[in-house]
Amino acid sequence: MANASTKRIARNNEENLMLIPWRMCLVTIFSIIFRFLASLITSRTFVPSKKILIVHALTYSLTIAIWRWFAAIGTPRKDKSGQLVVEQDLDAGGIIEFAWDILIGTWLCIGASAIFGDRAWWLWLLIPGLGLYKILATFRPILAMVLPGVFGSNAPREANGTPQEAKQDGESKKQAKLRARMEKGDKRVQQVPGRR
Repeated sequence: MANASTKRIARNNEENLMLIPWRMCLVTIFSIIFRFLASLITSRTFVPSKKILIVHALTYSLTIAIWRWFAAIGTPRKDKSGQLVVEQDLDAGGIIEFAWDILIGTWLCIGASAIFGDRAWWLWLLIPGLGLYKILATFRPILAMVLPGVFGSNAPREANGTPQEAKQDGESKKQAKLRARMEKGDKRVQQVPGRR
């Protein structure tokens, strides 16, 4: 079973590693063609400004660095005994998922800047914002212990804003609702005499 799982991960990693440069080339070709067509139809220039060229160069460098890192950690190898070994699953969460977010966000910004103009690169700032959100969500329980007023508990609150008290008798939510309806005299709730 473990070998079948390793083979599946190896196959997915090889496919992902092969598709990253192809996707980057397709996005770049699409961007160049659309910029050329937009320069013929509208008053936009074909060549973007120097700032945008620097942004392109930085994001291409970042994409290549992530691709090389993925190749280093995700390329399947054979160990001394001939067993297939894969260091990391490229479909895993955590930092690998964030690296995929960077790649996809970069490709979307390249395409959007070709279609909508160079201001679409501001969307790239959503990627670090997403990363900060994920980090905050990860460390929120620790921060809630240190700063309970800011990152307080997520306990359910009553209508007046105070946290609900924990049930001491082990009563479920459904039982509590039925008991509350019965206390109010709701006719939908009937008391069933207990078995003796």
